[in-house]
Amino acid sequence: MTDQELFSVLIRWNYWDKGEIPDLIRRREVEFLHRYFSGNLVQIIKGPRRAGKSSILKVFYNDLRGSRDPLSFLFINLEDVSLAQEESSPQLLERLYRLYRQRVNPSGKAIVFIDEAQRISGWERWVETYREIGEAKFFITGSSSKLSSKELGTLLTGRHIDLTLYPFSFRDFVASRGFGFDELSLYAKKDQIKNLLFSYFETGGFPEVLLNYGPDEGMEILETYFDDMIYRDIVERWGVRDVQLLKRIALYALKNSGNLMTYRQLQRLIEQVSGKTSTNTISEHMSHLIEAYIVFELTLYSNSIKKSIQRPRKLYSVDTGLRKAVVKPFTDDFGRDAENVVFIELLRRRYKVNYWRNNETEVDFIALGRKRNVAINVTMSNIERKDLRDRELKGLVDFPGKEFERILITDDLEDELKIEGKKITLLPLWKWLLLEQ
Repeated sequence: MTDQELFSVLIRWNYWDKGEIPDLIRRREVEFLHRYFSGNLVQIIKGPRRAGKSSILKVFYNDLRGSRDPLSFLFINLEDVSLAQEESSPQLLERLYRLYRQRVNPSGKAIVFIDEAQRISGWERWVETYREIGEAKFFITGSSSKLSSKELGTLLTGRHIDLTLYPFSFRDFVASRGFGFDELSLYAKKDQIKNLLFSYFETGGFPEVLLNYGPDEGMEILETYFDDMIYRDIVERWGVRDVQLLKRIALYALKNSGNLMTYRQLQRLIEQVSGKTSTNTISEHMSHLIEAYIVFELTLYSNSIKKSIQRPRKLYSVDTGLRKAVVKPFTDDFGRDAENVVFIELLRRRYKVNYWRNNETEVDFIALGRKRNVAINVTMSNIERKDLRDRELKGLVDFPGKEFERILITDDLEDELKIEGKKITLLPLWKWLLLEQ
């Protein structure tokens, strides 16, 4: 491409002669971007495709533009179709940046947003050059956890801070419908809130689907998202040949969301329909699915690393809507949906999450945080029934961890109990998602 053609690409994605970018929903994660803005760290926003990474950068831009020259901002979208014919090397970034300096802003510190940086091999070397000399502050997005793995270890170790952006939280969804978050008004509108929650279970949190489409159209779009993740984030990157096997592994992993499973069990299930495979192949493909943010694995909470690794893992989907689009379940399972939503919310709140169990009972989530540790069970069943209530509470009572808050998340029950000297808080799911932090 000529310089003029490349500059036309920059014009397409930048706002130098425009005002505020309209119609954006503010998410809490934008405060994380503000927290580290004044330093010189490269700020990396990673996560699944279509989770809103570009939009959160635009919200952040709107926050900054009132106090800064609009010409100091540079957006580079590496997924622009016009750039597909260019070699995916740091030289492309250099050409785009030099055109910006020559034609838009020749001096001063630039604030550079690079969308889908993983499409350029060696992007981190180029970024580090301009970060080191203090010429630019960088915000990087990418749809692959490649952005936080060994590729960053060569040059950016200790020089970057990461934010993982998941699909919309339920709080984001409720905010998009114009609700405030004072407790009294939420209680007054509880029926509306719970209706939104079941809609959120069905459609999931991918912004485009959740905000603009009904369940039928949404499912078709989510199927497309799934295929894009499979082909663009796994097949293209890793050169996977047996795509059908990869998809079947993803299907079984998503189908078993919330269940305990070993790779050997998964191997047996796959071999029933796909012929012989190996646990090594299963393990390799699962690692790709995890890296693409399609599924997650939880290990056992234990003082023994060996025991934690050897025990079965619990599987979860990145999004309840994506899971439904792929698995196509015959019936609703609100308990499974609620557990999955709680898990992703714990990740969103930056907890390190495991599960715990002994020979008699278990705890869904052992969440280790910077300020608090929490043991959580989740149920949407009617725990007015004594057997169900005792079962859900027993794990929280038996869990031996000290200095842990113990919470039973319910459909609608709110209470505080003391059992064997341990305080257990019962909270409705909607309230935990909207008011608990």
